[in-house]
Amino acid sequence: MILIFSYIIYARYFSDEAIIGNKNLKNVENIKVGMTKHSVLEIMGSPKNISGENLRGVKHTIFSYTVNNVDFQNIEIYFDYDGYVIDIFNPEKINRK
Repeated sequence: MILIFSYIIYARYFSDEAIIGNKNLKNVENIKVGMTKHSVLEIMGSPKNISGENLRGVKHTIFSYTVNNVDFQNIEIYFDYDGYVIDIFNPEKINRK
């Protein structure tokens, strides 16, 4: 039992993924709507994944950053066609019941 609890604590707080995830959670607090991609990259660093989607015929870019949470949801930063932040999804800010 002690080994299982030790592993859970390590994975949640001390593993490489946990350290990166916690850093990303702190850094995303500095991201604001209207910032440029360049500014986001300076604050957050390189994203884990970059994707795009068409919403109402307009191309949007999404930067995804790892968060070490039990829901396996990532931080997502949405950019408009011109490269400005239009929305930020932070899984830690979701109202949980």
